[in-house]
Amino acid sequence: MIADKGYQGITKIHQLSETPIKKSKGKKLTKEQKKYNQELNRLRIVIEHVNRRLKIFKT
Repeated sequence: MIADKGYQGITKIHQLSETPIKKSKGKKLTKEQKKYNQELNRLRIVIEHVNRRLKIFKT
């Protein structure tokens, strides 16, 4: 399961879920963390575009 940052707690319920890494308060993400987030978002954007088209078609 690939989710956005709003679903950070989903890993407790679904062990195989993937969510982007959030930036800690006052700290920056490392280059590796940014790269991970970019790769995950590349996969997720395809699904988000499909969801958008379904919503437009439905109305």
